Amino acid sequence: TTRRMHAPDPPAPEAATATAHPPESPPSSSALPPAEEDTAGGFERLRILVVEDEDFAARVVQALCEKCSYEVTIARSAEAALDFLAADAARPATEQFNLILVDIVMAPGRMSGKELLLALRVERVERCVVMMSAIHQRAMVEECIRSGAESYLVKPIRLEDVARLWQVVM
Repeated sequence: TTRRMHAPDPPAPEAATATAHPPESPPSSSALPPAEEDTAGGFERLRILVVEDEDFAARVVQALCEKCSYEVTIARSAEAALDFLAADAARPATEQFNLILVDIVMAPGRMSGKELLLALRVERVERCVVMMSAIHQRAMVEECIRSGAESYLVKPIRLEDVARLWQVVM
């Protein structure tokens, strides 16, 4: 699903990590994530690596993920995401990231989200990847899907979009 919204994004530090807490009041949607355990999917809680270099956007996505009781780690660059994923490989499979949510546009001179997606596929990183961007162009969406992304979200991201992310992992 794609949504169109716009929000300003100030610059951000390189990397930050946060763990989600249970929501105070869950969103009223039939697409809510499983409570704690989903034996068919093989995970107890969705663990998301969010790759976003803009501080405001990263905080918004983090807050939405936390409302859905997802565990969230923020990587402030594609390069930082690769470092997080290298460390993640040493953890038990049940504790690894289930999904990588990647912004397409990164700071000039840095690896872009599309380049990260291609690197993940070349390195055969077995994680679901969802791309996100304020760019709502059919060609961009199709290019990302052809390159191996499972889905594409248009910023600003809405709670309903985040609440459905667990379906991508299933």
